[in-house]
Amino acid sequence: MGHLEAEILIELHDWYNELGRTADALKHLQAHVTLADSLNKARYDDQLARSEALYESEKKERRIAEQEQTLLLAEEAQRRRAIQRNAFIGLAAVLLLVALLLYRSMRARHHLAQKERELHSQQVDQLLAQQELKSINAMLEGQENERDRMGKDLHDRLGSMLGGIKANMSALEDRVEAMREDQQYQKVNRLLDQAVGELRQISHDMAASTLSRFGLEKALKDLRDTLHITGRMQVELKAFGLDERLERSVEIAIYRIIQELVSNVLKHAKANEIIIDVTRTPGRLSVVVSDNGVGFDTTKQTDGMGLSNVRSRAASLGATVQVDSTPGKGTTVSVECPVVE
Repeated sequence: MGHLEAEILIELHDWYNELGRTADALKHLQAHVTLADSLNKARYDDQLARSEALYESEKKERRIAEQEQTLLLAEEAQRRRAIQRNAFIGLAAVLLLVALLLYRSMRARHHLAQKERELHSQQVDQLLAQQELKSINAMLEGQENERDRMGKDLHDRLGSMLGGIKANMSALEDRVEAMREDQQYQKVNRLLDQAVGELRQISHDMAASTLSRFGLEKALKDLRDTLHITGRMQVELKAFGLDERLERSVEIAIYRIIQELVSNVLKHAKANEIIIDVTRTPGRLSVVVSDNGVGFDTTKQTDGMGLSNVRSRAASLGATVQVDSTPGKGTTVSVECPVVE
């Protein structure tokens, strides 16, 4: 409407100017100029507003672009940090896994070395036990051989000498008093001297046998002292009623049975404690040998050579053998033997 009004004013100016009404023409011209200025100013203001709006829009767009760029940079930085964090976590996990594997390997090696040391110690203990058993067996075998030798010496050497003495004495009975200077009489004296010397030698040889000289209890004490190793093998002996000697064959057989049972413990039981209990009551001798070793299942395992020897020796005495064992809880062997008083 402003543009239309301005056109009307300029045409009124022209019309009044043609009519010769100069004042009215000038007035409409001034109104036209004023309105034109106003329109131009409004148009300028509108353009300025549009420019400002466009500038603000571009400014906003630049700001948005900058924000988007900043956001992209932040996301890229965050992505790099995430990659670095994941790489660090992965590296830490790999290092932890390697450390764990190294630790397990070192622990396995340490465990293996400890097992090897324990096995070596067990082998050494077994060798020592075997050597001790060999020593004990050699000692007992030597005692048996010594007793056999002494028996033969008594029968062959001293017996023949005493026989010769008896024959010569029979021949000299009628003239001993009158013929002290007789050569036959002197021969008898020399034979007697030789017999005494032989007897002394045999007596000295017999003193070396503990079982024959001192009896079963002293021999078992010597066996205990031989087997006892402080810190590795504890051997306890309980003896009751052995003040009086048993028959020699019974003592030998009982000692052999105990020796065989102890040998079995040292060979197979892997024990560190042995208890030997020997009790004599009227008409009966009880032997109990127990250990704290690995034990075995008596329902599945048959008697080995050791227990077979024990049963054989016990049967020769009319004795009974009872074996009580549980895996992991040791073994107890009881022998009940009748004794003739």
